[in-house]
Amino acid sequence: MKIKPTKLRSIEIKGFTFSWAERDGRVLRSCFCPLQKLREEFPSAEEENQGEIYELLKLYAQGIKVALEEVPVVLEGSEFQRRVWKWLRRVKFGEVVTYGEIAKALGTSPRAVGRAMASNRIPLFVPCHRVIARGSLGGFTPDVKIKRSLLLLEGGYHDKNGTLEGCAS
Repeated sequence: MKIKPTKLRSIEIKGFTFSWAERDGRVLRSCFCPLQKLREEFPSAEEENQGEIYELLKLYAQGIKVALEEVPVVLEGSEFQRRVWKWLRRVKFGEVVTYGEIAKALGTSPRAVGRAMASNRIPLFVPCHRVIARGSLGGFTPDVKIKRSLLLLEGGYHDKNGTLEGCAS
């Protein structure tokens, strides 16, 4: 079987550039960063903004509920990290969970869950933005403003004032 070339793609989501590398319909890496950053990791990849994943992300960027958790991905990390990421992929568009809820489900600590999520190399597809701290927004790599924007896009985690706690507008 012939291996297809790696494709680099990007799209604007809520004013932030989201880029990803894919091969054979599977996401290898993604980031909220310019496409050039991924070029360093995939120097021979072809740039192309089309395809199934691109079309899904166009819908997502419009706030339309799509199942990004069903997009095939390559999970590279320790056994524990992959366990956390696989569990997290079950959290759907518009839902949030706490670090503690994940930790309890996996029999570990919230801090260990946070470390695994900080190592997530395919954000959005492994939706670490949907994980909040108890009573606050919590952190997000690379910028909590992106997390806030994504949660607003998805309609999740509103306080009684209709805003997101823990992050200034």
